[in-house]
Amino acid sequence: MLVSITTDHPLEVEPYVLLAMVADEAGERATALVSARRAYFLAPNAPITAFLLASCLERVGERKTAETRYEEARRGLDGAGEVMEPLLYGEGLTAFQLRRTIDARSKRG
Repeated sequence: MLVSITTDHPLEVEPYVLLAMVADEAGERATALVSARRAYFLAPNAPITAFLLASCLERVGERKTAETRYEEARRGLDGAGEVMEPLLYGEGLTAFQLRRTIDARSKRG
């Protein structure tokens, strides 16, 4: 079981992004969702936070809200600049890779 993280800087986005990714991979849906929501709250314009929240929402059955977040992530990628550069908070993920993942998961894709 994963536990919540504490940080000296609670407004940093990256720890919540990382915990959401790790918790989701470990099947800890509740922890992943809480962390994804915190990351999204702190950086709603970062495509990766909208994507992570969408992914977590989809896994807990909130498909309609997930679609809204997938669309936000897609729109955020439109202004992401170079498509092959790593995204902010994306742990090496590029805009191109994220767009392909979103398209595969969302209804629009």
